[in-house]
Amino acid sequence: MFGGYSLSHGPLNDIRLFDTKNLTWMQVTIESTPDAKMPTGRYFHGADIVHTQTIFIYGGLTKKQKNYSNRTLDDFWQFDIQNQRWSEIEKKYIWPPAVSGHTLTYHKAQDSLILIGGVSPQGGFLNLVWEYRLEKEHWQPLNIKGMGPAGIFGHTTVYHSQSNNLFVFGGVVYTKRQSMVTNNLYMLNYETKTWTELNSLDPSISWPRPRVFHSAVTTDDYMLLMGGRMYPWNITDTFYAYSYNCNQWINLMDDATTKVGPYPRQTYAQAMTVEPDGDAVYVIGGWGLDSQSSVLRIELPVDLCNLWPRKRACLAVSGCGYCANKVNEEVRSQQCHANTKECPLDPILNSSRVTNQGRICSAYTSSNCTMMQDCGSCLQTSSCTWCQGACTSNTTQCSVPQLKCQSNRCIATDCIQCHQIPGCDWNYSKRECIPNLQDEEANSVSVCPQPCINYSTCSSCLEVPDCRWSTQLDECISASYQDIYCAGGVCGLVLESEDRQYCPEPCNSFTQCSSCLRHAHCGWCAAPGDRGEGVCAEGSSERPMAGTCNNIYYESSRKLLDDDRNPPDPEDIEAVSSYLNDLNVSYSWHYVKCPPENECLNGHHSCAEESEICVDLDDGFECRCGAGYKAGANGCEPVCPLGCVRGQCIQPNKCQCDFGYVGANCSIQCQCNGHANCEGPDKLDKCLLCHNNTMV
Repeated sequence: MFGGYSLSHGPLNDIRLFDTKNLTWMQVTIESTPDAKMPTGRYFHGADIVHTQTIFIYGGLTKKQKNYSNRTLDDFWQFDIQNQRWSEIEKKYIWPPAVSGHTLTYHKAQDSLILIGGVSPQGGFLNLVWEYRLEKEHWQPLNIKGMGPAGIFGHTTVYHSQSNNLFVFGGVVYTKRQSMVTNNLYMLNYETKTWTELNSLDPSISWPRPRVFHSAVTTDDYMLLMGGRMYPWNITDTFYAYSYNCNQWINLMDDATTKVGPYPRQTYAQAMTVEPDGDAVYVIGGWGLDSQSSVLRIELPVDLCNLWPRKRACLAVSGCGYCANKVNEEVRSQQCHANTKECPLDPILNSSRVTNQGRICSAYTSSNCTMMQDCGSCLQTSSCTWCQGACTSNTTQCSVPQLKCQSNRCIATDCIQCHQIPGCDWNYSKRECIPNLQDEEANSVSVCPQPCINYSTCSSCLEVPDCRWSTQLDECISASYQDIYCAGGVCGLVLESEDRQYCPEPCNSFTQCSSCLRHAHCGWCAAPGDRGEGVCAEGSSERPMAGTCNNIYYESSRKLLDDDRNPPDPEDIEAVSSYLNDLNVSYSWHYVKCPPENECLNGHHSCAEESEICVDLDDGFECRCGAGYKAGANGCEPVCPLGCVRGQCIQPNKCQCDFGYVGANCSIQCQCNGHANCEGPDKLDKCLLCHNNTMV
């Protein structure tokens, strides 16, 4: 077991071995050499084991670094189990993006690793499927057809070698213009590179409820599903088996199932593995009411039908048959078994054998073609055909049956992804990517809103729809991936758009000393002179928290010059360059009171430009009313010497007259019967636009 998240240690990067015979853990000692490297601690990464000899891991989340954008990783590692040695796979050619919440699954037939889904603050939902060919040692994106997930994370993927298909279940998907937790089951056929949504083939009410951060493993006949975050949680909805042969889910926690021992606890993001012979499943760790450090062993019969000893419950499960030995009318022995096998009961003397084959199932078929909403799933079903935009039965007359599905190339979950696809445009009102028939070139991504992660202050972050502010990380995050990014409470209090008044702005967001010192944890590193230049930084009454004021101002100046998103003004460039070239400049620390400055010259005053004049004082400044203005209840108010009899003074010597009045002081009434304004004092009967259903 590699990595994970500990509430006491944060992201982990150790490898531990669990002895299934002695039921003990052992930490694996990594070979240490001068040039040895190890992956950084991480969680929500993708991992799988290949040839029982090598563990591969890709991406994941790590702890916050100085650069806020690198919590999501894009590194690729392999661990040699026999030699106990890590090695990082060098980036070359094309490479998947930084991502977390994805799956990395070994495809045995192709001897390759398949990366599906995931999310990142910069790239949003990952909507490509990537393959890493172990022999060629390079990544390549796969061109997948069909109605698969446009974007997905927190799901599970298993490879079923008998059918050579990959099965993806649950997670958070981007659908219907929003992200939502789902219980969709997708099948990815590698040979045809086609998605099929299996829910539409069996609209049964027995499907598991939507969930995210669950776990799954596979046997020859079943995919076993455990736990996950779901609302509301119920013990009867925690453990399922999916029958590949029947395309049917089986609830292993229902009342009719024979169960012995402790039940699974409420948990999500747990690890899960199955013994090679499929006799036992191990569930490790996870989050629940707190972080879990337990190991749960679940033993299963070779034939899952054995879990239903009673006839009625047995025959309710597709693929299960029932047999019994009877003496007269008394049942002496009975057994539920897979209906592809003979009854396993030994005969009893003078008994009669009773058998019921139950429901015989065939994989990926549907009795109701009209339930399927997409062409790909429809044509995957032998009894259905796609006709005029709908799925119908083969027995239905169709003048022009469609033998091949048209692919939708405009599949994206956000504007930036959409505008990178030639011929596609992002519809903001519908929040979806649509074909742009007028322009086959890719649109510029510069017209798209920036990702939430690009906003560096709380106030600017919360002005953007779907963006939220993490007070613990001091980071702007998207509501679409908050579930994974903040799992375990690492984000602390998360503010939404209606919480703007509670924004804990960082000290460096304040550009004036007066606003800086209003915050108890901030102080001002002042430049020489009275221009009010300086940097707001965290500190105490004695000194800044991070070094000296000179160091702080130097770092701030370098960031200003290197900021490509907000290029500085030429005057700022000249001032900063002058400082960087003159290392003899000394900056002073001010925590209680601002140093003297001329606010009237540097623009750090709050005087109204039209009505007030700024006057510099020894301590601060004063706003005095300018010519044509006088002090009033609402500040400096304009003066009209003649007054405004039927109107309001809006500027010095300028009245805004009420409806139906004109003149320099609004004292003359128009001759329009009170239904219109007139052209002026000398044209009182020249009425303008008439109101109140009147006319001239």
